[in-house]
Amino acid sequence: MLTPQCRWSTELKLSILQEAFSADGTVLDIARGHEVLPQQIYAWRKKLCRALTDDGCMLAIPVMPARYAR
Repeated sequence: MLTPQCRWSTELKLSILQEAFSADGTVLDIARGHEVLPQQIYAWRKKLCRALTDDGCMLAIPVMPARYAR
């Protein structure tokens, strides 16, 4: 049986992205806390980057393993 697809607001997606890629957490931890798959968070980030670069803006999102973050 298929479960219904969750709908996340744009504001909530951006909040989760900010939380997931901050120095204070890991994508896996944040995903677990919000009951979403880590792959979904990466897909949201990819979609955001595409949208921003298509509009002529550049966005730098640092990607660093948590063990190296300070």
